[in-house]
Amino acid sequence: MKIALAIEISFVRASIFAVLLPLPAYSQDASPQSSALPSAQQSLTTSRLVQGEGQTLPQGVMRFRSVYRRAEAKTAYGATGKSETSGLSFSAQAAALVFEYGLTPAVSLQFIAPHVFENNLSMNGSEFQKSSIYREKYDGFIEVAAQRLVADKLCSDVQTCVIAINQNSLSLPLNTTLTLPTGEKLDVRAGVPLKTVASALVVNAAVPTSGRTGWGDYEIGALVALADPEVGFVKNWDLNVSLGLGLRLPTGSFTIVPAAQRPTGRGTLDLGIRSNIDKIVSRVFVVSWQNQMELMLQSGSKKRSSLLNSNALNSANPNISGADGQPNLGTFKRNEARQIGFFKMALSGGFWDEKFSALILNGQFKYDFDMPGEVSGVALGQDTTFYSSQLGATFDGLKYSVPLQLDVDYEFPIAGKNKAIAAQVMSATLKAFYKF
Repeated sequence: MKIALAIEISFVRASIFAVLLPLPAYSQDASPQSSALPSAQQSLTTSRLVQGEGQTLPQGVMRFRSVYRRAEAKTAYGATGKSETSGLSFSAQAAALVFEYGLTPAVSLQFIAPHVFENNLSMNGSEFQKSSIYREKYDGFIEVAAQRLVADKLCSDVQTCVIAINQNSLSLPLNTTLTLPTGEKLDVRAGVPLKTVASALVVNAAVPTSGRTGWGDYEIGALVALADPEVGFVKNWDLNVSLGLGLRLPTGSFTIVPAAQRPTGRGTLDLGIRSNIDKIVSRVFVVSWQNQMELMLQSGSKKRSSLLNSNALNSANPNISGADGQPNLGTFKRNEARQIGFFKMALSGGFWDEKFSALILNGQFKYDFDMPGEVSGVALGQDTTFYSSQLGATFDGLKYSVPLQLDVDYEFPIAGKNKAIAAQVMSATLKAFYKF
């Protein structure tokens, strides 16, 4: 039984490529010294005002990105997909340093170093007790408690015991010390309804505190242009098709982070396989699809949290009588692939007038199908589904021979399931180019 509430800072480490790795738009304009670019790439810059998400950098061009993201949330999605107020309020800020380099016209390399510098979560206890998150944790505890009361001959059967607890009509006749699944001891006073005890335990186990800050999981990857009108292995299409491969290294905090504190890493070594297809509708309009599949390559480890103090790790012996026997340091892994991606439309201001060509507007529909993982074979929760929309704008200084670009985006949730934190995210990205 897992009572502690585990919430990831998914807005900063949503995937190996999908948040930070795209090599979008205008990369062939990367140097103001356009005469140094191959003639085919020069024709591309003069013909297109907006490009897709699968574009690689020109050979010998480096791009540095400084990314800032701020997330806030009070909304959650329950198991039925219904939006609800969970009683949890989330706010976080993170940044990332991104270095990219065009190894060849068709291959780009990248390194990402994310950093979390604010990670706060607060809870309104009364509102939390109305949420589906609370109900799931409460029902799980009551089921286990009923089984133990039956074993101690304090109830005739589990169903009768559960009904009696929920009707607030069951209490213990004497002061009793109960053994929790972790091996910790919980003192229950005589006459106190077990429903009250269970509710207090679940709420206490979910009470959050300031989460971990610092560096997250470092990421390295490469993007290869398979089909491109100019630089791909297959040329002269009105499609950009590219494939990305990357590794997420478990450098962020995870193993020794208690349940009340959100880690900065995902805890495993992961492989990311990214697919991009860009339909070049016209020189001012592009439609893109991107999907990232993430697969665990190497499992990690996770220390167990206390059920009595969610801000601490468990120090009790889980192998004593009445406990569940799950180790305090277990093997953490994810057995299923994560899928994350988006559909995007980008429109250049050149659609109205050429003098507005440095402005690009875009809209995205994003999806994320994730799983919480398991520790020593015990699932930490249910698989999550999350859908969001994003609106953004880019100012392209390259159009004025200034090697800078600025992206501003706003993402907001639209649907989901089993999502405890459905965040709104504001982000800004400053890009600088240098040609060697």
